[in-house]
Amino acid sequence: MKHQKSKRYLFYFIGITLISGWLGVAVDHILTEQPEGNSLGMGVWLILPFLSAIIFRAKEHDWKSFGIALNLKSNCKWYILSIFIYPIITAITLSLALIFNCAEFSNSVWNTFLPLALSYVLSSFIKNIFEEFAWRGYLTPKLMEQGLNDWMLYGVSGLIWGLWHTAYYIVFLPDTYFQAISRLGMVFAGCVLMIAWSILFVEIYRVTYSVWPCVILHAMEDAVPTALVTNSRFVKLTTVGEIFFNPITGIVAAVIIISIGLFIRKKRIFHEMKHGSK
Repeated sequence: MKHQKSKRYLFYFIGITLISGWLGVAVDHILTEQPEGNSLGMGVWLILPFLSAIIFRAKEHDWKSFGIALNLKSNCKWYILSIFIYPIITAITLSLALIFNCAEFSNSVWNTFLPLALSYVLSSFIKNIFEEFAWRGYLTPKLMEQGLNDWMLYGVSGLIWGLWHTAYYIVFLPDTYFQAISRLGMVFAGCVLMIAWSILFVEIYRVTYSVWPCVILHAMEDAVPTALVTNSRFVKLTTVGEIFFNPITGIVAAVIIISIGLFIRKKRIFHEMKHGSK
């Protein structure tokens, strides 16, 4: 009975997640005087899955797998890795882009990027508390309770995470983000990207049983490659550069992220075989 109730709440959560962005769009259509990129509707889109997760966990009286504990003991290395993964990926991919003449850096990048990145860290950290406690604090463990194998877990959680962004790509983002790709193309690319990212994010959660390393990991993604390439345009990539060397969406970055995720998975499985699964 308890399992069926949990499964029902999981389906409710998925449904609310998939419509949350469109509810936000409706809010912005009603309240038309909204700042672009920071509207009340975007707040609805961001917060509703998190609030749903809190409500459903409260109704089940189930906080065991929520991942709110830091679990620092024996997990410091994973926290450190979470801090440095995206800066290292950014350094590797943009270095390759320069070597292959696929990138052009703004003259102001060296003087102004670091203060900008630091300013992004705090706001991104707060934003990603809502996002990560929805995806890793609720969706991931609840899918695990349904007996999904690892590959299904990555695929389903990543697909839902990606589809949650649909309204963001179709409506919320301004046209300046769609010079090289259509909005529908971005939805498809976003889903593929989220599935790839899910391997890393899910495994960071599973190896630490804490959501906080995922919050840090996501905040660093927002603060370094997103701020450097997407939001500030400090770096301009050619078409080939975008495909291969973009530190967020490029093929090289995806291969590195998947490889790190699979490496952590291997370490987790070895630990579980040696000490017993949680």
